[in-house]
Amino acid sequence: MKKKIGDYEFVDLGLPSGTLWATCNIGAKSPEGLGDFFAWGGTNTKCHYGYDNYEFFKERYRVGKTLKYIFSKYNIEDNKTVLEEADDAAFSKGGCRMPTRSEFDELRANCKWEWTAVNGVWGGKVTGNNGQSIFFPGNVYYGHSLPCDVCGYYWTSSMLAGNDVGAWCFWFSWDVHKMDYEPRCNGYPVRAVYRPEKKKLDLKKTEDDSSEYVDLGLPSGTLWATCNIGAKSPEEYGDYFAWGEIEPKDDYSKATYKYYNDGKLTKYNKRGKAELKLEDDAAHANLGEGWSVPTSKQISELLDYCVVERSKYNDVDGFRVTGYNGKSLFFPAAGYRCGRNLYKVGSEGSCWSNSLYVNELYHAWYLDLEFLFAYQTRYDILCVSCNLICGTPRYYGRTMRAVRTKK
Repeated sequence: MKKKIGDYEFVDLGLPSGTLWATCNIGAKSPEGLGDFFAWGGTNTKCHYGYDNYEFFKERYRVGKTLKYIFSKYNIEDNKTVLEEADDAAFSKGGCRMPTRSEFDELRANCKWEWTAVNGVWGGKVTGNNGQSIFFPGNVYYGHSLPCDVCGYYWTSSMLAGNDVGAWCFWFSWDVHKMDYEPRCNGYPVRAVYRPEKKKLDLKKTEDDSSEYVDLGLPSGTLWATCNIGAKSPEEYGDYFAWGEIEPKDDYSKATYKYYNDGKLTKYNKRGKAELKLEDDAAHANLGEGWSVPTSKQISELLDYCVVERSKYNDVDGFRVTGYNGKSLFFPAAGYRCGRNLYKVGSEGSCWSNSLYVNELYHAWYLDLEFLFAYQTRYDILCVSCNLICGTPRYYGRTMRAVRTKK
């Protein structure tokens, strides 16, 4: 299941996107070889890696205690967030191209990871569901790049819009593999990828035609509605609901909350695992049989197997969530309601889960895409609605996005 493309051999790991991964780093002749190191966007190796010799560095200056960096390309002004072919080390070396952040995320989510040694070199063995595998040798950077037997760093071709000081890097060790944001001038290895074709967005309707959904290729088979409850198109905000209520209203406060009376909660008020009962599920009540408010596990799965980007749909600000099969959803930045007021419209996109936060009965789990985009780690996104993190009690009004499962 190996294929020679350009100067490198690629392996099909059975990934949903069809992406093939090279067996060796750029510049290496064997899987355990470190190969060449590159700054992000650089195509030549160096003896030392720093801002003083970084390809796109222009100047830096101090504002108070903060250093500001100015770059000639891939900066806030040009809004470029993915390397062009001319600045792609894999493309320039005949190895197709560098992987995007989403392709590394797909590799993390769909493969088995094992810390092991190949010919005396420690690193990560990555095995797909089809039994095929590749090996990433460990490495570390301290002004110059070195082999390492405890961790490894690999560049992606992606950076975060609005933060041009760094770029996304894949970091792994014997027990962790995750995305990290590293200074662009650092020197790390590059592993090439090749994707035969990109699958197109495919919107379908449920059998009863009660609402549209998108199949994002999630392992559980969960299908996500294309619109918020109460909306007729993806960009419409739809209705706002307090957690556990099935109808929108004008005032979202403790005084109007259905399950709050005389200073006490009257339902979902005992510690322990708690999820909305069917009679309190806004998706079931408004869309009918088969639909439900997503569980915290379904939201977690969405984040593990999809990539989130700031986007616009019909000129409405929001977030595009794309699965590894190429299909995507749009969540409008609808903000939230407190009392009779509407907050954070245009910046925050969120939706309730059906799961109560067991350590604080006045709060519930919800999906906050603004946090996801800012921090890019699920533990900052699938966040508890508590004052320390998001400040959203159960009586706040949030949008709802329904789910159902394949039959």
